[in-house]
Amino acid sequence: MASVGERDADELSGTTNLIDYLIELTTRAADHRATEAYRRIRTGVDAAPERVSASLLALTAGEDREASAPLLCRSVGSAVDAVANLPVANGRTLVTAAAGVDERTLWARLRETRDDFTIRRDRLRAENVRLATELREIRDLATAHSGQSAQQGELAAELAQLSAEKLGTLADLWPRVSKALDICGLARDEGITRQRPWVQRAVRDRFAGTNTEQWGRLLETRSEPERLLDLLRNPADERVVEFDRPLTVRHIGIARRWLRDGSALLTYLRAGGSCRRWMPSRPQKDARQLLDAVLVDGQPADAADTLNAVLRRIETEIEAMRLAKVWSEAGVAVSTADAAVVLVELADNARLLDWVTYLGQLRDWVAGALGESGIDIPMTTVDSFVRVLRAVPAAGRLRERERRHAETADRAKRLRAELAANETSLRDVLGRLAVLEARDRSTVRCVPLAELAELAGSGEPAFDVLIIDDAADIGIEHLYLLWLAPTVIAVAPKVTTVGDAQPPPSVPVPRTSAKPTLADDHLAGIEPRIRAVLRSGGSIAELFAARTPPTRQVSTADKLAKVSG
Repeated sequence: MASVGERDADELSGTTNLIDYLIELTTRAADHRATEAYRRIRTGVDAAPERVSASLLALTAGEDREASAPLLCRSVGSAVDAVANLPVANGRTLVTAAAGVDERTLWARLRETRDDFTIRRDRLRAENVRLATELREIRDLATAHSGQSAQQGELAAELAQLSAEKLGTLADLWPRVSKALDICGLARDEGITRQRPWVQRAVRDRFAGTNTEQWGRLLETRSEPERLLDLLRNPADERVVEFDRPLTVRHIGIARRWLRDGSALLTYLRAGGSCRRWMPSRPQKDARQLLDAVLVDGQPADAADTLNAVLRRIETEIEAMRLAKVWSEAGVAVSTADAAVVLVELADNARLLDWVTYLGQLRDWVAGALGESGIDIPMTTVDSFVRVLRAVPAAGRLRERERRHAETADRAKRLRAELAANETSLRDVLGRLAVLEARDRSTVRCVPLAELAELAGSGEPAFDVLIIDDAADIGIEHLYLLWLAPTVIAVAPKVTTVGDAQPPPSVPVPRTSAKPTLADDHLAGIEPRIRAVLRSGGSIAELFAARTPPTRQVSTADKLAKVSG
């Protein structure tokens, strides 16, 4: 896979070089067009008669341009061939005085020609700048994509070491990871991440393993906002408690004092006391600020049951403010509205924190799966984690390709083995056919050794094929047998591999001593490997073994095939 990434990088590098070349070429072309247009105008003016230059100088030096215009127009009219093709605004061509145009109109068109050239030149330069900027942006994008492709190829090559089962599990994780990223606002540029940057910080800390104690405190209280919000929305006695001011985090001290004084007053009322308008008791005096700031169902909370509802509401408010303070200490911005609004926001934050925890658990599982296979890929950021998961499909394709290659290699190996077996079978069949053909084409005779000795003196082959049975018992003195037929086959008791095994011991037969002695005298120039078998007690089988190449194994099939030839 790394080779694929390198190939993409080379292609994109070539694209980048082409873009640089186009930028330079565009700039050169623009400069050339501007220079050529200016040269044409200058050529037209310089080619005019000398009175044109004099008229231009007079026009420049004159105080009254309108008075100098006729002089210029007459000069230009006399040089119509030089200035007839000058471009003017709106694609018109210069009409000279010879065509019936008055001098004032001709002068106006000359000015349009000058202004139009300047406008077109500036527009062309601006267009070239814009085009060059776009090409540079494309080049930068191509360079960035080249780097990403190379990195993705390296990741895919590492992930391809995983088993197919693990790769499938990682691929199934992506929808869940994508959903978690989307809910946390990390899958797009706009959304929750811009409004709640603490989510991105929480994910970063979770992946890096930092600030675990801080986020751990928030996780311990993540179910409290829902519980307190349910108490506010569904009070036990269904009484409506109203305060004259909203209790926020800034009023947590006041709320605690109200709770303390109200609890003392409630104890006094339950003991048989009562709230009096004149000469109030000490607990009533201490709770006066609370009694003045709260109404229960539109009435003062001067009874035990109504005061109890107020105290439960204050407890809920204090708990909500305490939770808001915990979140604020963790760097999470919390609203300063009343308790209900704060609890709704904290409940939403708790759900987001659960998703952050879930995303961290997915990351931990992926890291563990990679670690079990000996793959160490850092995933301390969301980007690195996402890159790993996005490389899983490419790793799966790479692994599938390797599997197909292995299957193809195994199949080729099996086919080669089958081919070798078929070739062996074919060789055996051909050998049997050769025997049958030889048997049909010629007469097979079994001739004793004594009769063969008589046939050796004729000098001509006596047989087409001569098969020496049990050649180990035929000595070197019977070497004349090799001249009795064009094809001579010596059959040993068993197949031997020359160089690895020696032929079986031969059974000596009566021989004369004259022929070995003659061989020693006249065959001294033969190579030692063959001369070693040309001794008394040697056999034709040994001679054949000495003449057979060391790497060739003599078999019956080879002998029969030679007969057919």
